[in-house]
Amino acid sequence: MTLAICGLGLVTPFGTTPAEHVFYLRAGVPAPPASPFETKDGDRVDASFCRFLGAAAPIEERLLQLGARALASAMAPLAAWVKPSETRVMLCTSRPRPGLDVHAAARLEKHLASVGDVRKWFGDAGAFAALREVPGLITPDVRVVVLVAADSFIEPRTLEDRVRFPPSYWNMDGPEASEGAAAMVLMDPYQARRQSCPILGTFEAAAIAAGAAHDDNDEPVDGAPMVAALRQLPDKPRVRSSFGPWRVDLLRRDEWHLASARMHDRFYAESEFHCLESATGRLGAASGLANAVYGVTMLKHGATDVLDAAASPCLAWALSPEGTRGVAMLTGGRA
Repeated sequence: MTLAICGLGLVTPFGTTPAEHVFYLRAGVPAPPASPFETKDGDRVDASFCRFLGAAAPIEERLLQLGARALASAMAPLAAWVKPSETRVMLCTSRPRPGLDVHAAARLEKHLASVGDVRKWFGDAGAFAALREVPGLITPDVRVVVLVAADSFIEPRTLEDRVRFPPSYWNMDGPEASEGAAAMVLMDPYQARRQSCPILGTFEAAAIAAGAAHDDNDEPVDGAPMVAALRQLPDKPRVRSSFGPWRVDLLRRDEWHLASARMHDRFYAESEFHCLESATGRLGAASGLANAVYGVTMLKHGATDVLDAAASPCLAWALSPEGTRGVAMLTGGRA
């Protein structure tokens, strides 16, 4: 079931709207201020934070403000008519880790409850598990489904954990710690046109698959779980661009390269692979949805490097710390 994308939101240290990310990053706008965090020995801890939050705000406030800003941007086209009774909200955050407990997102969840009933998902690929459920939620009584994903590594205990347990010497140099949130509003295309909502793109399908290789083991990576997810998507048309964390670490890079090689018939030879987090820093549970929003916006504005990429669907994908792979097919245009 094709759904219309009627609102998008994206907030990171590099911008507060999806369009800012597309054009600021394309233009090479200077990076955010240098990290104020240091080890006890005076070594700088690499991290990017949102200027409007500063570096000292607690994690609960950070998640609230990040999610609220992304939500406000995505819901702006619908503000005049949408009602909480006909809206469902899917929230994606990280599972507990040092510096982030089970109650960290409580304030954000309460804020989202004013928009509609809230369901929760977890992990980088959690947004794709949520997207799989959206077509079944759209009914005559539920006209709008909103996805929000938010995460922040700008917390002293989280940064301390990253310093104490750095990536393997044999791994690639990944993005620095960061924070961000993304939001996406989905509707039935007929209802969207009836309400005169702008249609920014379409959601075609999403899939997830579990894999043995994850962040906390050394299981071999063969791309098979991502292949299993890709095979659940429509096999036509082929795609010219994908958006996901392939420059984050070797696990994610190898998973995507092996899967796309195995599924080469789904891709044009000149396909682009984009990695938003290589510019913004690590976004955690916001990764999957942030890449989806970034991809749709880039296609909508025709800001791709490959000729005609904007006329084809794109793939957004992510891999959660516990090994869940997720992928979605989207377009940047009218339904």
